[in-house]
Amino acid sequence: MAGYSFVDNTDFIETALPNETWMSLFERAQNGLQLWETLLRTTGGAIEPTKIHWVRISHKWKNRKSSLEKANRDKHLKVRDPNGHTTHLQQIEAAESKRTLGVWQSACGDETTQKDLLIQKIEAWGDKTSTKSLQKYEARTAIKQTIGRTIWYPLAAMALSKSECTEVQKVMKKETIGKMGVVRT
Repeated sequence: MAGYSFVDNTDFIETALPNETWMSLFERAQNGLQLWETLLRTTGGAIEPTKIHWVRISHKWKNRKSSLEKANRDKHLKVRDPNGHTTHLQQIEAAESKRTLGVWQSACGDETTQKDLLIQKIEAWGDKTSTKSLQKYEARTAIKQTIGRTIWYPLAAMALSKSECTEVQKVMKKETIGKMGVVRT
């Protein structure tokens, strides 16, 4: 069956070939994972299983609309940890967000967790700076160098919708415009 993929936060991806079954893809993914782990070990590296998860992406179609199937908890990808013990990797749902390289993402592209985190950070920054008496130029510098960098960094790795961007921007303006001495109205 085409449409199966495995994804984890180490960029190891296996995708089904045309007419390939779930079991065949799973076995190929397990073999690829073992090869990758062995290559890492021969160069002095190792996989840290607690930092890795995997996602089974399988589309099911109904009335010409696609939805993702739930995780198959009967199957486990296995890998050796740094001590040489075989362990199971954590399987997560495609819609579950995990933190990777400082950004919360999910395999299905849902950016809600990261968007909510950005809004929380902006509001926390606003609360902390509201008790300080900053000059306008200090506020502009603080916005650019602190909260601005916190917002800009994850945006390159995200795919926010226009409405999500507007939501983040609205909170950002609320918390920063007045501190720079710009009249909000």
